[in-house]
Amino acid sequence: MKFIGVSILFLIAVLLRAVVLTDLWLWFMVPLGLIPLLNYWHALGFSLTVGYLTVRIDLATTKNPKATQMMSSLIWSLLMWGTGAIYHWGMST
Repeated sequence: MKFIGVSILFLIAVLLRAVVLTDLWLWFMVPLGLIPLLNYWHALGFSLTVGYLTVRIDLATTKNPKATQMMSSLIWSLLMWGTGAIYHWGMST
């Protein structure tokens, strides 16, 4: 039950992040005239890319930090790749 609640909150956070990024982009970047409008799916993808590039894994509490870092990096990369594929699919529909 806890997993479902966390999943719903995660989904709401992701959707809200895309809406906020889309609005901020529209308000501050588009008026410059150099950058095109960012739609919802592009905002999700942009947010995902920035999040992927800036993620930090806390290794201070683990017994085997190298193995944890490798597994976390692998899992994070696969998760971001799959999420990006879903966003890309959404852009094409």
